[in-house]
Amino acid sequence: MKSRATFTALLLLLVAVIATGQVKSPDTNVGKRLTEFIAAVASGDEAVHKAFVEKSVSKEFREKHRVEQVLSFLNEIHDEEDSIEIVKIEKSSDYEVVAIMKGKSTGGFRVTIKTEDKEPFAIKGMGSQPVGQ
Repeated sequence: MKSRATFTALLLLLVAVIATGQVKSPDTNVGKRLTEFIAAVASGDEAVHKAFVEKSVSKEFREKHRVEQVLSFLNEIHDEEDSIEIVKIEKSSDYEVVAIMKGKSTGGFRVTIKTEDKEPFAIKGMGSQPVGQ
């Protein structure tokens, strides 16, 4: 009985260590936008995708890139990967983050998000590319 309790305690400790070892978005406004992007992709819900685009993407970006194009980008990532997580932050500044992401089907891809330099720090640039490019 004691060994089973010890095993359970070690297992819980291992799970806690793995969970805290996950790479997180930077604690910046652009990091918050990255977190919103990840949540929107993971939802797979078109209404959530639309709300993300309306709330988090700048008017100028939406004028330059049709909303349908941005929604298609989010849908494609969800359809290919389901949910995604950050593997590594390659670059982080006040208004730009470059993150290596991992999903279910690819070896990894790079996501770049750039925000405006003033409130509401809306996304003014966003894209992805396979790792290695």
